[in-house]
Amino acid sequence: MPIDAASDLDVGIAHSCVRLTANGQIKCWGNNSAGELGIGSNDAKGNMPGEVAGLPIVDLAPSAPLAVVAGNNVSCAHMDNMTVRCWAGLYNGLGDTMFRGDQPGEMGVNLPAIDVGGPVQQVFDVGDGGCVRLVGGAIKCWGYNQNGQLGLGDTEHRGDQPGEMGAALPALDFAGAQVVDLEGTHGHRCALFADGTVRCWGPNPWGALGQGDELTRGDEPGEMGAALPAIDLL
Repeated sequence: MPIDAASDLDVGIAHSCVRLTANGQIKCWGNNSAGELGIGSNDAKGNMPGEVAGLPIVDLAPSAPLAVVAGNNVSCAHMDNMTVRCWAGLYNGLGDTMFRGDQPGEMGVNLPAIDVGGPVQQVFDVGDGGCVRLVGGAIKCWGYNQNGQLGLGDTEHRGDQPGEMGAALPALDFAGAQVVDLEGTHGHRCALFADGTVRCWGPNPWGALGQGDELTRGDEPGEMGAALPAIDLL
């Protein structure tokens, strides 16, 4: 096995991250305007020979990453102490709109875990912000929400102001259905459920939600849960 083999990979809008097999550490390359690479600068990496091999490891001490996701100007890692830590973009869930990782001294012990109200079992790649599955199955999302992509019945961003995370961050309503996977972009999001159905919410240009219309879902009360239709895939 090559010493630089990867055990996990995720691709953002303009940057990529891997978790290395040999030591479980994370390297990211590509656009770095918001500190997505977590290296203490906002210099892009990977557009010059030898830059990726020579990249510093993303400092996430004292805990160790189990998985990494790369979104839209944000990166997040699922940690071995069942927390999630995010750096870069405006919607990193830390109660402000400060970038993290674009200046020296912002990573490692100075990068706080995000308060999602419980231990984290899984982290999903959803573009602008983050989504996690908590132990017990609840799904919580934060970040950009102009078109209801958080699925919380409004268009209020979450995690960019104090007091919006932790117990104050609601879980998504899926009417008790078990989520297997969740994917998202700058716009809409979709969940795969244990029964094989797929449901999507958020903005709906070009029929992105698969419902034969262009109606946004998740930005108004009563549109999630049992009211959120499954996509007819047959």
